[in-house]
Amino acid sequence: MHERHRELTEAGSLARDTASAAIKAGKFETAVEWLEQGRSVVWGQLLQLHTPINELQQVQPQLAARFAQVSNQLQQTSTPSHTSEAGNQHSLEEVAQEHRWLTAQWEAILGEIHGVQGFDRFLLPKPFSQLKGAVHSGPVVILNASTTQCDALVMLPDLDDILHIPLHTLTESDAQGLHNQLNSLLSESGRLVPSERGCRRKEFPDPNSNLEQVLAQLWEHVVKPVLDGLAFTSPPHANNLPRIWWCPNGPLAFLPIHAAGIYGTSEPGNCISDFVISSYTPTLSALIDSHNCMPPKHFKLSMVAQSDASGGVPLSGTQAEMTLIQKQAERRGVISESLTGAAATMTTVLHHMQQSNWVHFACHGVQERENPMDSGLLLADGRLKLSTIIDQSLPNAELAFLSACQTATGTADLSEESVHLAAGMLLAGYCGVVATMWSIGDNDAPRVADRFYAHVLGGDKPDHTQAAFGLHQAVQQLRSGGASFLSWVPYIHIGAQA
Repeated sequence: MHERHRELTEAGSLARDTASAAIKAGKFETAVEWLEQGRSVVWGQLLQLHTPINELQQVQPQLAARFAQVSNQLQQTSTPSHTSEAGNQHSLEEVAQEHRWLTAQWEAILGEIHGVQGFDRFLLPKPFSQLKGAVHSGPVVILNASTTQCDALVMLPDLDDILHIPLHTLTESDAQGLHNQLNSLLSESGRLVPSERGCRRKEFPDPNSNLEQVLAQLWEHVVKPVLDGLAFTSPPHANNLPRIWWCPNGPLAFLPIHAAGIYGTSEPGNCISDFVISSYTPTLSALIDSHNCMPPKHFKLSMVAQSDASGGVPLSGTQAEMTLIQKQAERRGVISESLTGAAATMTTVLHHMQQSNWVHFACHGVQERENPMDSGLLLADGRLKLSTIIDQSLPNAELAFLSACQTATGTADLSEESVHLAAGMLLAGYCGVVATMWSIGDNDAPRVADRFYAHVLGGDKPDHTQAAFGLHQAVQQLRSGGASFLSWVPYIHIGAQA
């Protein structure tokens, strides 16, 4: 997989430029198809190996069983955890040979499946007619920044045609400049290296004014044109905000679109949260897949807290965070279990993830920029790596809350690849993920978690489809309490509503 990521780095902005050419020609559906094929290519390949084959099992059970077996074997050889066990060069060559042989077997079986009536497009790139299935409960906005132009392509639940909104005042270099500015201020404030929730922070001048400038630029050049194009001209009631999903490409993928706004005024209608509740998706296919979550027969919430993992500074707020969540669960008769300290080992945590519908991590998070698949969460006996998480079968998974730093931080060289912990959770089977774009405050995390779970557990039963609403309320409460931009902006929701 690391080799495939290296090849993608060299590919650069090809998909975005070709999509721009299609947009110029008025072929918006083609542009969407090309962008989907270009985004998260490696994730897409692994998602194919996770594909449910229930329909095929009903028609051709033996063929489905062969395909499932080879897919599982191929998935194992595709992940870093498999190759790292190989050891010497001779073993690595054997792994490569095994992978080539399994690939040939997989392609041969896939050819047989395509010969079965009704399965002629099984696992082929989705045409727009299928990608349209990503749109359920609100607009899905694909943002494309290419060398020639910047555009928004909007898919709407009640409209077959794609709405094209040119971003006339934005260039790719502008977007890259905003990303560089954001990255610089986060680095200077210690939010991208090991302070509070997983990051030891140096003392620098307050960068909040710089972040406020970035948010204002995103509002003026990206978000406001999109909202205007959607005729969102006056803010609705705060309890009736519509949903919107953002699927940004290139340098836009690293920017806090969900927090865009002009915050130096008290007048309503100058920031995105006045109009909509935002979620992100790495691909349209991820939204389609996450809509397939089935209601659980039994519910369980697992909480994992590691306040003093090796290699990280102590996190004083994790116990308070666990206590507040536990109280919310007990108040509503929800089954929950906590793993803290020495009990939070990788094996135990993975077991509980397999048994639980929701999982909450309050711990150090680490993002490896050179090898993103080694990113992970620090537990009692080591790092629970992204490569290990995507190996798992999690049949009960609904919602993951990653209360750790940089869990939705990808790598700039792979702007089309959402290679971060939150995307890994989607790939592993979670319908939705709450994550952070950079390090969060150890004192802020318990407050956000408490308000979040009060909402998602507050109905007749636990409801993961309320995750984006719950996070919106929690973040707005943090913001209204005087928290800095650096404190409330990083929280994001990824995935489907229902």
